[in-house]
Amino acid sequence: MHEFDGDAKKCQCRSRQVSSSSSVLAQILFNLYSNDLPVTRGRKFIYADDICLAIQGQYFSELECSLSSDMARMSHYCRQWQLKPSASKTISTVFHLHNTSATRELSVYLDDLRLRHDCHPTYLGVTLDRTLSYREHLTKTAGKLKNQNNLLIKLAASTWGASANTLQSSALALCYSAAEYCAPVWSCSAQCSHKSGRCAVELYHASHIWYPPFYTSPMASSALQH
Repeated sequence: MHEFDGDAKKCQCRSRQVSSSSSVLAQILFNLYSNDLPVTRGRKFIYADDICLAIQGQYFSELECSLSSDMARMSHYCRQWQLKPSASKTISTVFHLHNTSATRELSVYLDDLRLRHDCHPTYLGVTLDRTLSYREHLTKTAGKLKNQNNLLIKLAASTWGASANTLQSSALALCYSAAEYCAPVWSCSAQCSHKSGRCAVELYHASHIWYPPFYTSPMASSALQH
């Protein structure tokens, strides 16, 4: 997978009279240009100003050749319309189960510059890894939930806002919303059951900060079984 960042703030119009990086026109022009991207071998996924090129292959050399070729097409398109891609924000990564090649990095080039290889890229708030086990994402989520629980504990120990309804609403907004973000994505992983234990424990603690536990998510229920 290759993430190509076409920062909308760097969109420039040929007419300098209407060129402004902070205007709405730059955003509109980027949307127009992104809808007319050149045909690439890799499949494109676009969200806001982030463009992801994903391609499958049997060999690393095949992936590098295909991605570099696609980047050359994208670079030519940007020069044609006086767009400037952000090379410093553009990264490359690879997903596979070949453990002997776990440290293998892709050599993908954009305008003769080798792109940075990121083993744990974050896309739309989800941290990915080589085997798509989502270990790093769940670890970060568990740390975030622990910090949110500390805030709830301080709120419960205060003389204001310590009612059960307030604590319940705070837990739902701070903890459960963060834990269940993009859950349909990482919950499908075959290795997710035992790696989501820390998140389930933190949700279990959040549900017991107020009494009685009015709300219990599937992750908190799994913690009770353990």
